[in-house]
Amino acid sequence: MNEQTRIDQLEKRIQQLEQEVQLLKGEKNHEWNTEYKQSTIIQNDSDKTEFAHKEPVDWEHVLGKVWLPRIFIFVLIIGVVWGFKATFDRGFITEPVRVALGYFIACGFVILGELQIRKKRERLGQVLLAGSIILFMLSTFAAHVLYGYFPFVLAAVLNLFWIAGGVFFAHRHRSQALAVLSSAGGVFIPFLLESTGLNTGLFVTYEVLLYGAFLYYGMRNQYTILHYVSFWLLHIAFIASLVFNPISELDAFSYGAMVQHMFLFVLFMGNKLNHPTQTISSFSSFLLMAGWIALGITEWQQQWYYLGFAGLYGAGAVWYLSKDKDRFALLAGIATFAFMFAVMEIFQSDTMPVLLLIEGAIALWIGFRFSIHFQTILALFPYGFGLFLTLTEPIEQVLSWPTLSWTVMVGSLLFVTHAMKRYNAFQKTDLLKGLFYANILLPLIWLTQISYAATKEWDLNVQHLFSSLAWSIYAVGFIAYGIIRQEKPFRLTGISLLFATLVKVIGVDLSDISLEFRALLFTILGATGLGVSRMIYVKEKQSKKEG
Repeated sequence: MNEQTRIDQLEKRIQQLEQEVQLLKGEKNHEWNTEYKQSTIIQNDSDKTEFAHKEPVDWEHVLGKVWLPRIFIFVLIIGVVWGFKATFDRGFITEPVRVALGYFIACGFVILGELQIRKKRERLGQVLLAGSIILFMLSTFAAHVLYGYFPFVLAAVLNLFWIAGGVFFAHRHRSQALAVLSSAGGVFIPFLLESTGLNTGLFVTYEVLLYGAFLYYGMRNQYTILHYVSFWLLHIAFIASLVFNPISELDAFSYGAMVQHMFLFVLFMGNKLNHPTQTISSFSSFLLMAGWIALGITEWQQQWYYLGFAGLYGAGAVWYLSKDKDRFALLAGIATFAFMFAVMEIFQSDTMPVLLLIEGAIALWIGFRFSIHFQTILALFPYGFGLFLTLTEPIEQVLSWPTLSWTVMVGSLLFVTHAMKRYNAFQKTDLLKGLFYANILLPLIWLTQISYAATKEWDLNVQHLFSSLAWSIYAVGFIAYGIIRQEKPFRLTGISLLFATLVKVIGVDLSDISLEFRALLFTILGATGLGVSRMIYVKEKQSKKEG
């Protein structure tokens, strides 16, 4: 076999192999397409099946088994209470029998509730257990406050026992709803039964213990609804007590709110942070506590309390500075408000703006530095209030508190603007542009007031002369800074201010000054304008040479 024959055979073999490869590729592609189509069909069928099997909401279950027992257990309790009162008023039931019936029905609710839960009717059983706790507390309250059968110690122990029972049932059956219903039932105790001898201190102690227990339980088990309900119901109970008993001792409510807030503070410091639940409740608690303090405690006491809270939360913020950003943010925010309240209570109106501006500027810097929007928003309150007080108090004497307030305002505004630029805060908004214009206008107003206050004993010619000179110097300062730092916006601002000075001289000063002062003022202003033009010309010439 010669060489040519071998080559021909090899070429035939290669062509045969190529045909086999093409055939295999076609079969494989066909298999893949078939599998893909089948999987797509199966997926579509499953989606249709899932859609077809999606059941509508069973409103009978939702309304009949969930909400019906929750709502009508309270209706039942109210009806029982009013029925007892009606029969008692007509002499059918004596006071001891009334108390005994309350305990008897409450025990019946416990038994029925446990039986319903064992029969897999959990929602109805939980509502009955919640109703039993409410009736136990109502009966104890009536026996102690209304009829005087139970002494204070026994009533306090029993109430604590009923509270513990509610927590026990909620924990036993893993039910947040049971805990919420049990805690909400405590609101009805002082208000469904008439009593002319309600002791405010006893009422506040009872409510604080009641909602403190449920607040702790909600925090421990991360029951958000129970946490908020327990927090707000205490203050609702306080407000309702004031409505029904306006002569209540207000200081008791202040101390009750303070105890609740300190309890939240201890939970906040000693437990895992549940953000934002604890943040909202802790800050709201401080504001509500401040309101109760303002109502029921003397001004001298308020000063010390606010200073104490400012120091407490300030120290906590320093402690968590590098450990926990969320805790640091909340502690710094409350410290900001506490110090603001302390300043407003301790210092007079003349010194207050200075301290509020300094505090607000520092608080804003903290918000910018650590990128905490919550702190930034809170800092606007003391700083904004300080700005308002400063702007509404004009400068009449050079050496005065308004002069210091305006000086601090101008300096703090520059400080806040620099902090925003340095830490890239609000870069995508027009806020920096607004602050730039404010940093131009407010110092100009400050200089104008200073010039008029310094020359108010002199002739009107001198007053207008010095004010226009102050404007000219201010404009030249902007231009010089822009030339030195090579900042064109500052140079344009200075030129605009120089033209504004000319408008002021023509529109305001010219009609009130003598011819001699007109000549002097126009000479100074004209020389200033030419000098500035020369400075800009030299600067451009140097820039071209360097280029």
